Amino acid sequence: MICAMGLLISACGAPAEEQEAINQDYISIPKTLFESSGMKEVEMVEKKEAVYVQCTGFIDAPPHNRASISNYMGGYVVNNPLLVGDQVKNGDFLLRLENPDFIHLQEDYLALRAELEYSSKAFDRQSSLYKDSISSGANYQAAKSEFEVKKARMSALEQKLKLLGVNAQQLEAENISSSIEIKAPIDGVISKVNTQLGSYVSPQAVMLEIIDGSHLHLELEVYEKDINQLKVGQTIKFSVSDVNAEELEGEVHLIGNTVDAEKRTVKVHGHLPDSVSGRLQVGMFVKAYIKVKEERMYTYPEGTVVKNEGHWKGLRLVEAKENEMICEVMILGDAEENAAAYSSKEKDSQHLIQGGYHYMGEGDAHDH
Repeated sequence: MICAMGLLISACGAPAEEQEAINQDYISIPKTLFESSGMKEVEMVEKKEAVYVQCTGFIDAPPHNRASISNYMGGYVVNNPLLVGDQVKNGDFLLRLENPDFIHLQEDYLALRAELEYSSKAFDRQSSLYKDSISSGANYQAAKSEFEVKKARMSALEQKLKLLGVNAQQLEAENISSSIEIKAPIDGVISKVNTQLGSYVSPQAVMLEIIDGSHLHLELEVYEKDINQLKVGQTIKFSVSDVNAEELEGEVHLIGNTVDAEKRTVKVHGHLPDSVSGRLQVGMFVKAYIKVKEERMYTYPEGTVVKNEGHWKGLRLVEAKENEMICEVMILGDAEENAAAYSSKEKDSQHLIQGGYHYMGEGDAHDH
């Protein structure tokens, strides 16, 4: 990185008699000029440089914060007032379905409930007679069997009605209905509406989707070559274009153990603080950087680098003598690059000259 110039370098704007060529590689600066012009001897600045693994992903909600609304029996939609984006609470009305089969199910339940009441009394009577040796064991077993069968059927019908949202204990002939209400199973926001008024909904078809966005997380894809650098608890810096590209933070919570055969990536789950989660939406694209470690780096202090003749240049002290400073010009890189990015993992005992712009030719010392 340090290059000695093969030609004699003369100071621009400084009297020729104040300079002395030691040889063709070095520059001599009289110590009186060095001190009077405000030049200083400085060292490279030490700083901590974070190392990141770059990846992409999206904002998602955990499975228990998602709900797909369907019904085990089909029906026609007779009321669906909600739109995508509407807020709902657990137990709120979502939509109403109508089907004649709902009537038949309730009718069967009420009829069986009446039969079970008669069977219960018949079984009690046969039990009493059998106990007093008045009735035969066969009659007792027949009554018991009929009662148990009807009891089981009634329990099954109760569960079917429960799936439809009908309270069997409150069902009477007067309140049989051809329609049922579908209610929200969780708090959240309507994310999908797949029905319209008058449409028929097949059994198990998803009519609505609800997402609880109170606890969102990051779903990231990290290339397999980088996965060994990741650990639980590492900081994730990410940005979402829909939030004005502001940099947000999360942390690594889970690291997958399966590599996608096509993408050659591994899933990484990141936790978000509630203060961040509330500002995001499921499905947002994320560009993320996972901080895997910190490295000690050394950079050039301000005023030690100048842009000149298509390159960035610096002035290094070779030797400090009693009456002169022996220096060497360093050519650091192309002028189109960012001088602030020049750094080294090693300090190399480099003593630099701050303010010695004229000894590197004409240039702009304020570019760095």
